Amino acid sequence: MAESCIFCLIAAGRAEAVTVFADPAVLAFMDTRPIRPGHVLIIPRAHHSDLLDLEPSAHASVFGAARVVGQAVRAAFRPKRLGMVVAGFDVPHAHVHLIPMAEYHDITSRPVLEGTVQAASISDLRLAAARIKLEMGGA
Repeated sequence: MAESCIFCLIAAGRAEAVTVFADPAVLAFMDTRPIRPGHVLIIPRAHHSDLLDLEPSAHASVFGAARVVGQAVRAAFRPKRLGMVVAGFDVPHAHVHLIPMAEYHDITSRPVLEGTVQAASISDLRLAAARIKLEMGGA
């Protein structure tokens, strides 16, 4: 664990996140500055700065979780498309963004550059998480 990595702290339970999926290798939680409601981050629990540095089994776990969570996000929010982005500039811990898309620029930097991305309230994050979990058969 990297002590200064917010995602490591979340994975260790030492920082808060609104979680939608968890297993021994992977954690999925709501992005606090969502491009669209339902924007989820999926991380390996072990710290790696790049997805390509993961062991094959950890890589498969991240993308397996992305498939399960992505299907639930798609069912819960009914976007035109569900975008999957791997960038890693914001937090140097391997992660995948699942973004319900209403338009192409939902996965570009336009919303960030235009300043239209705002922090979501905890109640909005919890509501979005509940919708996703419901689609995965959980509460």
